Amino acid sequence: MNTQNSEPQESPASPDSSPHERDAARIRLKLGRNDPCPCGSGKKYKKCCLPKDQIIAVRPTAIKQSEAEEPAARSDETSKSDVAHPDEAADTPFPSEAENEGDFQHPEISDEENRIANEWWAQVREHYIEKPDGGEVLCRLHAFLDGHPQLFKYLDVEDEMLLELESMLRKQGRSRDYLALLRRVRLEQPEAYRRCFGWFDYALIADAVARGALAEIPPYFSFFQEKAEDDFGHLSRVFNLLAWAGCESEVFELAERTLDIDPDGNNRARDVSAKWLCLREALPFLSARACSPDDVRGLLSVQRKVLGLNPDIRDDSDWARHQLESAARDAEEWKRPSLPGPGGQGYSDVMWNFAGWLVHYRGCVWVSAVCLARLAWEHWVWPSHESRPKHPFQMNDDSLTRYFNWCDGGDSWIGGVEPFAFIQAIAWFGDYLTACQNGNESNGTNVRGICAKLHALALKNHSPENAALRLYPTLDALIGGLKRSHAGDGPNG
Repeated sequence: MNTQNSEPQESPASPDSSPHERDAARIRLKLGRNDPCPCGSGKKYKKCCLPKDQIIAVRPTAIKQSEAEEPAARSDETSKSDVAHPDEAADTPFPSEAENEGDFQHPEISDEENRIANEWWAQVREHYIEKPDGGEVLCRLHAFLDGHPQLFKYLDVEDEMLLELESMLRKQGRSRDYLALLRRVRLEQPEAYRRCFGWFDYALIADAVARGALAEIPPYFSFFQEKAEDDFGHLSRVFNLLAWAGCESEVFELAERTLDIDPDGNNRARDVSAKWLCLREALPFLSARACSPDDVRGLLSVQRKVLGLNPDIRDDSDWARHQLESAARDAEEWKRPSLPGPGGQGYSDVMWNFAGWLVHYRGCVWVSAVCLARLAWEHWVWPSHESRPKHPFQMNDDSLTRYFNWCDGGDSWIGGVEPFAFIQAIAWFGDYLTACQNGNESNGTNVRGICAKLHALALKNHSPENAALRLYPTLDALIGGLKRSHAGDGPNG
């Protein structure tokens, strides 16, 4: 997540931009559309500076003679009405592609081929910008793919139009047609598709998960394997979706295929992949509730073998012992450590005990349990808490709602995974606290009441096509799940 500046910074959409402004805008465009805006406004990027940055990124950098003679006060003379309001721009297709039709001059193709591309943009402008019609845009994209497949990559539609087309078609109830287009472009135009593959493979993987078509998922890992260092890949969010849905083998295959992208082990992709492979190696020990000194050494040995000399993976035996012991103990009998503990170890211990409880008493698979426990852990250590409550796990309406709003966001296909999973994690953590005798039935009822409120908020922000809602269409389905007695019957009771 991005650190916000204390004072918002302007990102003016001037008719011509300096090379510095254009480069800075292009760097900002690597952010997720629903990440916090880097200007510090507190809004999502798409609701704030994204429209302006997309314009700046494609503006010419040459300075006109008249501007060179009268450089002063240009920004002062620009009225606020000259720049579209962010909230208005965020809900309409961004014009930078379509407004430039007639300007395509790709040196790799002939003048005639450039004319064909420009002519297509001139024809599609009305349906994309002036009177948006997703169905007509879709039809013209398919027609161009049929008639001029060799020129499709020169239309440059993948970084903007294809993203906006999803929203246009969803409003027309044609989400299936959008997915069919993505599959076709991926198959027939991999060079163009690969440029922004993360957004699109994101949608296709989420759809496959929601349909239970797990065999379709691994083929989508190819671009993640090639470009795991690319922020547009959104690798960690794909991991969260697969883990939350219980797709254990798919999680581990993706982790294995993306682990060795950076031989120095310095990038985020390698780190997140390494975490899931560490879990894979820990499964035999966790499932057996094994935590002897020999087990600790055995776990470290197999993890080091898989990860090599990755300096980002802690290999001290004390950390591994805490992990195995915390996960192995029954919640009713486990003595919770002091919090936060050295280096936050106490919170980590609770996370692993909660994960073990989810496996043994909720019936979760380990990847789901760890995904949910990590979401709870992230809430506990969230740096934006206004104050730390006396009770470390006191869950009140205000703190939960603020964290929920912070993590909510994303496109309609996969963006609901974290907020909906967070609701599930908090509801079940309330049950866990009751099992630990650190809570009571009234507290559990209160937590579920808060979760019902958060669920209502989530329903307003996400469409039915969202993978989370297709997996768990109701609140009861989300927080009901497989529930066993807290005590007396054991995991198999």
